[in-house]
Amino acid sequence: DQEAYIDTLLAQYNMTDCNPNKVPLKTSVNLDEIAARLPRTPHPEIVSLYAKLIGELMFVAINTQPLIAQPVNALARFMTTANSELYVLAKGVLRYLKGVKSRKISWCASRVKFPFVPCEIFAYSDASWADVVPQRKSSLSYLIFCNNAVFSWKSSLSSVLAMSSAEAELIALCACAADVAYCRKLANELGFLQLRPTIIHEDNLGAKQIAESGNFKGRSKHFELRWRFLHHYINRGIISIKAIKRDIQLADLGTAPRGFPQLQSMGAVIHGEV
Repeated sequence: DQEAYIDTLLAQYNMTDCNPNKVPLKTSVNLDEIAARLPRTPHPEIVSLYAKLIGELMFVAINTQPLIAQPVNALARFMTTANSELYVLAKGVLRYLKGVKSRKISWCASRVKFPFVPCEIFAYSDASWADVVPQRKSSLSYLIFCNNAVFSWKSSLSSVLAMSSAEAELIALCACAADVAYCRKLANELGFLQLRPTIIHEDNLGAKQIAESGNFKGRSKHFELRWRFLHHYINRGIISIKAIKRDIQLADLGTAPRGFPQLQSMGAVIHGEV
């Protein structure tokens, strides 16, 4: 955990006695509307304070708090153009951290929420197609678990434009599969043998079928390299894609802000608390 670091940040910003937020970023916040109101010449002092705070929050998001990865990533898009409104939103993320500062990344978590196989890696992958305007890039997210607790995760913008929701999901699956391959190699070197393909949970049937299919179709030829990459990993027994319902897709938390009930319940699962 990073409880001591979060306490230091709260003291640094005179927020030690503040009331914690239930969520890091409210679902009602529209960053696109805020972006349209940003001044052409941002105030340099606010930009400097904002960039510093976002960097400190990113350090926490990368290391121990996957639930703030999406809002921090979204707010980081305004590092050079921020105004006071965005600075208040960034401080809101810090308010949220005050309430969850003791949450840990655990090596041995709960054994009850999934069929438990010691040290077996599994993952969740998700994407939100063309949700970031004006570029129309897609948000991608994945979570990788071992011993029923998350230990590797990512929430970011896709580096390329996707032409369909299935392609956006394939981009996320590729990023997840590459990380899974590294994690499997590391686990094997440490003596925790991965004897079965790593399951990646995916809620887009189109992406699953394209990745698994041996029959390549013309409608998907523009993303052939990603398809080949995933199909190669599936054939080698490195990964296996499992279809799940959207309401239990944990990686969905990394693509857009969520309300308190969903954030609370899925956060407990991600940190192995239930």
